[in-house]
Amino acid sequence: MTGGGEERDDGAPARPIRRRALFAAPLVLAAPPGFAAPAGLLDAARRAGRLRVALTPALRSLPRPPAPPKAPARDLLSEALAPRLAGLINLRAEIEQTRLPGEAIEWLAQGLVDVALPIALTRPAAREVMFARPHLVTDLVVLAPRGERQRRRLAEWTGVPLAGRARLLEALADLGQPTELISLLPAETPEALEEALLRGEAYGALTTAVEARALQDRNPSRGWIIRTVLATQPYAAATAFGEHDLRRALDQAVMLALEEGVVAGLFREAYGLPFPPLPEEH
Repeated sequence: MTGGGEERDDGAPARPIRRRALFAAPLVLAAPPGFAAPAGLLDAARRAGRLRVALTPALRSLPRPPAPPKAPARDLLSEALAPRLAGLINLRAEIEQTRLPGEAIEWLAQGLVDVALPIALTRPAAREVMFARPHLVTDLVVLAPRGERQRRRLAEWTGVPLAGRARLLEALADLGQPTELISLLPAETPEALEEALLRGEAYGALTTAVEARALQDRNPSRGWIIRTVLATQPYAAATAFGEHDLRRALDQAVMLALEEGVVAGLFREAYGLPFPPLPEEH
């Protein structure tokens, strides 16, 4: 299981899901580390000497032990990856944290930032931004107490109160899953999600495998397990429409970071998990 490796109710390993890209990654040529962009690429960024990067809340999770339990939720992978990607195109990263879903896409459209990450590769998002090749996938899962029955599909959670981010439900709808049957208590932050579970306001959580692992590690006495693996979601950096040179530069930077094991190393350091296999390119 991507970023989780949890068990089913019956103790058997969860059935693996074949990983496919939602969108074929752009074809790019390999470039040496620290490659120089062609003349005219990222002119404004080069004049300023920096790449403006918005980090989205999509993959933020609460700190796992031994970190202090009251420490804020963070996306440790993206915080470390953004400067590395900027460095591969000979720029320094100037990072801004966004708080609201969709805020980073608005910043791209308004020209307030050059790049946003991570953004889920979905068809609705692809109508608003241009994606670089994906650098990460994670499973979308239901985390809940161990139960007396197996629930293999989203429809089997009909009538069960779940908490989670609305964007994850939208991503599942984009994949054709019957989300209209699901009762979702909005929990747009990791703190709100954990609180909904601890207070009993929701029976389970619709979340990512990475966030599920953090919730399990923070609350070992609760007996929460990943009951259902719903889908595999790729994530990528994105640019505004028309920024083709910037998108190509990001493609090359991401490819180099993947080939050299940079992303895998940062993922293991951030989450203590094996780096999940990326989607097949077609």
